[in-house]
Amino acid sequence: MIRERNRSLRDEDYIKETADYLKKNMDKGYSLESLKWALINQGKSRVVVDRAVDIINEEIKHQNEIKALQSKPSQTQIIQTLDEGPELPEQPKKKGFFSRIFG
Repeated sequence: MIRERNRSLRDEDYIKETADYLKKNMDKGYSLESLKWALINQGKSRVVVDRAVDIINEEIKHQNEIKALQSKPSQTQIIQTLDEGPELPEQPKKKGFFSRIFG
């Protein structure tokens, strides 16, 4: 039982190292797909590589969600923009029907 738990921890560390390797090389400009197949062709387990790719995809998804939230204007920014909108020139007040006739 202890061996199985230690083995799974080592497997998780191995997957994490593989994911770190993928991130580092993606920063250099390599595509995730080309790195994935390079690792598989070098003899890495396909399961380990796929799990590392899943980790990378989750991190990318999380980063994109954060960027999307940061790019959305907040409600106070929208209100300020509406309050500071362009000022229109004042138009003369129109006379009512009776004031035009009697007035």
